[in-house]
Amino acid sequence: MGTGGEQKDPLMGAVIGKCKILAKLGQGGMGDVYLAQHQFLKKNIALKLLPTDFSRDDESVSRFQREAISAAKLEHPNTVQIHDIGIDKGRHYIIMQYVEGRPLQDLIDDKRGPMEVKEAGHIIRECAKGLKAAHDH
Repeated sequence: MGTGGEQKDPLMGAVIGKCKILAKLGQGGMGDVYLAQHQFLKKNIALKLLPTDFSRDDESVSRFQREAISAAKLEHPNTVQIHDIGIDKGRHYIIMQYVEGRPLQDLIDDKRGPMEVKEAGHIIRECAKGLKAAHDH
């Protein structure tokens, strides 16, 4: 639901690294993540873009690339697979596996009280498996 004052993301519909941006999924310290479709494979992917301000900083670019290279070495069902990294139109990007589902925060916000112990335990256990795989690597 729009308030009328919201501005459209200028990247909607843009093609970066052979991927057409469809929707914004979220954002973090090292960039925004978008739902995109690979133009040749016709497959939905998650596209992480380094902010343009950071693209001018060699240390930020290096950290962004290290993040992708480290994550690409992980092969575990509870971690996202990295497909590619690159730069297009001055934007550094990471092409990642798109995982359908709801953000954990949305699940927590929808609860009308405490989460069931069994459900919380399952979520924590699955997250811990992915973290262990990353730590062991």
